[in-house]
Amino acid sequence: MDTAAGSAAQIGRAFHTEIHLYKVNGETHYAHYANASNPSVPAAMSKVVAAIRGLHDFRMKPKVQKVVALGGTGQLTPAYTNSKGEHYLAPDDFATIFNLNSLYNSGINGSGQQIVIVGQSQIDTTHLSTFTSYFGMNSVSLQTVLVPNKQSPGYSVTDAQESDLDLQWSAAVARGASLILVYSYDVLDAVQYAIDQNLAPVISMSYGECEESGTKSDAATRPPRAPGYRGLLPPGAKIHRRFSGIYGRG
Repeated sequence: MDTAAGSAAQIGRAFHTEIHLYKVNGETHYAHYANASNPSVPAAMSKVVAAIRGLHDFRMKPKVQKVVALGGTGQLTPAYTNSKGEHYLAPDDFATIFNLNSLYNSGINGSGQQIVIVGQSQIDTTHLSTFTSYFGMNSVSLQTVLVPNKQSPGYSVTDAQESDLDLQWSAAVARGASLILVYSYDVLDAVQYAIDQNLAPVISMSYGECEESGTKSDAATRPPRAPGYRGLLPPGAKIHRRFSGIYGRG
């Protein structure tokens, strides 16, 4: 990954786009910035540049949803099979459904492996230990890493819940693996840091965004209209070189 910094005007000229300020969802002031059109790179770089980051400040959203009782406003309790026939899964249910017990019995349970979970919030680490204790599982090795030299996200309830779910179910399946929570204000900074630092062979990310909202932000680059255009290294942008995959490395 190559990085550089500069003004919005310099970035716009380098990438044949413009950086604008935006109001979103009824905001009373211009709270966000983003590129107004797809960025371009020199044709000679088109085979080595996979995507560009840093042109906007919009973040991916956690996918966790608050579940309430059907037809009511009260929160559900962990009854697992309730009077309405609704079912909830425990770790051993997952193991049975996906036939993991044969792997566990042969000693394959993630021991000696590391899994990175990426997030956008600090967490209460006791939530994971409470989960494993409640279901009679062994304690899990958990390390938390705040991406250095980036804005700290502090504590966000929905983002913390997203990370709690990811950590709990990673522990529920890979019961012997060590877990590393890497977090930053922007989850993609956490992903990039985990890759750059080679923290683990597996990275799990459950964040997402609508494809339509991403086409002009972290867009895959395309050759400029003028073949052979020689541009400057884009100030303020981050260029991701191609890698073998976010979710696992060979």
